[in-house]
Amino acid sequence: MIYGSIAEHRLCLYPMSLPFFEPESAPDAIEARNYRKTAVIAASFFSFCLGAAQSPPKCSGSDCLVVTNIRHGTRCGTPDSFEADIQNVSSLYLRGYVYIDTPEGPWKLPTGLMQPGQKGNVYHCHASGKPGVQANTGADKDHLPYPGGNGTTPARFSRPNITGVRLDKASIDLLKTESEKLRVAGATKNILAWSPLIELIGENNEVHAAFSISQTNWEELAKSFSAVDKTIFYSLATDARNFANSGATWGNPQLKQFWNAMADFYASQAPER
Repeated sequence: MIYGSIAEHRLCLYPMSLPFFEPESAPDAIEARNYRKTAVIAASFFSFCLGAAQSPPKCSGSDCLVVTNIRHGTRCGTPDSFEADIQNVSSLYLRGYVYIDTPEGPWKLPTGLMQPGQKGNVYHCHASGKPGVQANTGADKDHLPYPGGNGTTPARFSRPNITGVRLDKASIDLLKTESEKLRVAGATKNILAWSPLIELIGENNEVHAAFSISQTNWEELAKSFSAVDKTIFYSLATDARNFANSGATWGNPQLKQFWNAMADFYASQAPER
């Protein structure tokens, strides 16, 4: 695609018609020098035209966030996964979302802060329909808000109340793996020592006793990880989301809700990229 204003394109038409090479039949040295000068001028205009043709599009907001190369079945081991490449095609900074339909309802995938021309990638394990975009652009990267809000980070985790959750062995094993990752990253508290889960420690049952999680429990968990290297939460969020969308939660909506909530919690703790 060729970008640039109509005026720039018109300006490019004229020099293209000038002679670019010295003809063999030049009658004398003076005429030869004139042809060489003309060729230099024409070449300069041609270089200007190339720059105009390749300049970024003049856009703002959502028009500057481009979604390309949409793929299905490339993530999470699920045939209905969604993955796409994104790019900020403007000369400004950009923050925005790619939104898609999922079994849980409309879902926003944040872009993070994107520099001019920067490319990225987004995905979700289960999605359908055509993706849409929302974006804000501006020159001030430190105060550029996400669409629909005043903050420079996506909407924070809502801390849902969840009741009647029963964790199976696979869930306990994943929680232990997450606890080890958190310990290496600086956590001083085992995730299984979290108030809703503490009674599960030592249980040997294949399916553990039911428990509930309240908003204050989420606040407790966030405080317990205040000193952790925040970059660890990217991988934790991915692991939790993959588990929520795997066959391990089929027929168990409370378990699926728990792991989706854990994924959202981890994502809310991660630093903005």
